[in-house]
Amino acid sequence: MAAQAMAACDAIGIPCDVVSFNSGDALLRKYTPGGYDAVLLDIFMDGTDGMETAKKLREGDRQVKLVFVTVSDSHAVQGFEVQATHYLVKPATPQQMECALRACLTRQNLDERFITVKSGHQQIQVLFKNIIRTSKGRNYVTLHTTRGDVRVYVSYLQFAPQLLADARFVQCSYGALLNMEYVSRLDNRGFVLDDGQVAYVPRRERERIRAAWVSYEAEMQKERWA
Repeated sequence: MAAQAMAACDAIGIPCDVVSFNSGDALLRKYTPGGYDAVLLDIFMDGTDGMETAKKLREGDRQVKLVFVTVSDSHAVQGFEVQATHYLVKPATPQQMECALRACLTRQNLDERFITVKSGHQQIQVLFKNIIRTSKGRNYVTLHTTRGDVRVYVSYLQFAPQLLADARFVQCSYGALLNMEYVSRLDNRGFVLDDGQVAYVPRRERERIRAAWVSYEAEMQKERWA
């Protein structure tokens, strides 16, 4: 797999260093969050399998791109839970490997999107990927991010379209935007986030929200298997 990945990087013109591990446990022992841009994981490995390895990687690193190498699509639902970027079905062709790495590049471009806001007396840049949700105050919007809360004194009507232009975000109710990347599931209360918190959705909005969630999931699956 390492040789095929290197050949694919050469084919699409991106520099790369490839490190191979003979098991998921060996990878976990050496892994440092932020140390790799992408990890290709065989689902079936001795010891800790690819899916469990991915879950452990995700606990400490939300940004690394995960590509699963598998013999079928039977693990697609579990892959969604760990935000897999792509899947490769064995035996993968060179073109399919290139497609997987291009998906990682596309994902990287998404991860680099940011919004510039004024917080206090400073202009700061907040990455879209770090915004979990928003809430609205009387004359401000609070961004609840992975790095803490950021209060922005701006009109919600002016601010909201900037996030809603990104397919990851949905408006649960007026003033409450949510990044669906942090959603574990949707139930009769609203969105259940990865940390167990619930983003409540008004009853009148549930049909619209369910449609948005289904559409988002479908698009993610389409990208992963493209």
